[in-house]
Amino acid sequence: IACMFAAKKLHDSGNLKRDVVFLFEGEEESGVGIEDRGFCKMVLENMKWFGSDNDIDEVSSNSNRPCAILISNNYWIDDNRPCLTYGMRGVIDFSITVTGPSTNLHAGVDGGSIHEPMEDLNALLYTLSHEKDKIFSGGVRDLANDERERYEKVNLNVEEYAKQVGVSRLRQISPLHVLGSRWSKPSISISNVSSTNTSRGFRRIPAMCQAKVSLHFVPDQDAEEQKQRLISYLQNVFDDLESGNELQINIKQVSNWWLANTRTRIFDVAAESVEKVWGVKPLLVREGGSYGGITSFLERSLKAPAIHLPMGQASDSAHLPNERISLKCLVKGREVVEDFLMNI
Repeated sequence: IACMFAAKKLHDSGNLKRDVVFLFEGEEESGVGIEDRGFCKMVLENMKWFGSDNDIDEVSSNSNRPCAILISNNYWIDDNRPCLTYGMRGVIDFSITVTGPSTNLHAGVDGGSIHEPMEDLNALLYTLSHEKDKIFSGGVRDLANDERERYEKVNLNVEEYAKQVGVSRLRQISPLHVLGSRWSKPSISISNVSSTNTSRGFRRIPAMCQAKVSLHFVPDQDAEEQKQRLISYLQNVFDDLESGNELQINIKQVSNWWLANTRTRIFDVAAESVEKVWGVKPLLVREGGSYGGITSFLERSLKAPAIHLPMGQASDSAHLPNERISLKCLVKGREVVEDFLMNI
């Protein structure tokens, strides 16, 4: 909305000197893979929107081709310092399902005589979580000196961050390692565990158990390699259990990582616009969101550099109950986009 009002204000005043194309991608949280959403197909079939002479799979090299891709999809590192985002981790969303007896059983009657699905699932999740550094660390790009300096400039207050997310302690101690774990290292997150014990009562052995899990991966890791490594590892661990149950691994979606070149005009102009409106230089940050795949696709297809301009603050409860955004941030965000469009 802020971006639309920015373009309208410039248009009404006669100061909109660039064509602005708005793209709305509304299926990011649907759980459907990028290739199945239709967004990429729609873009590729309508390249004339972006300066192509025909509806072909690439933008022509004429002067009308896009000069920038501006996305506003993420958040500041805290509630006080505006940011520009130059990288995102990739993500593989998948489910692990263990199926055992044909029906739920009574634990007092049958417990101890069978391989219980929940027990097998817990073994898989425990091993996956505690061995992730060994399994998924291959291919991780080392931090360059200039990027390490960016991490240090963030000057993350570890105690405040722990308080913000509501935990007594973090896995890491130093700000550099905390940011690295969030931005440039692979991670495993277990989002949900469910079973056929829908009453959630005691002394039931569920016939089927399922976990929903996300694997975030980073530059320069290959998405397909990570997916195959994940499937192979889980199957091997399950085979070692010698269980009588069945394992099913279902890949829900794969979204690639994105990492921008910050030494481009788009970042210079955006940084100047943010500083002009907010009165401070923006922090350059990375994030662990799942929008890297869409961003990478747009950069490849439109042959233009991308940048993420977050307007939300860290406490906005992203994708959670009571999600919100400050009116001040929206108004200031509109002003930043106005200045960006006038100068890019």
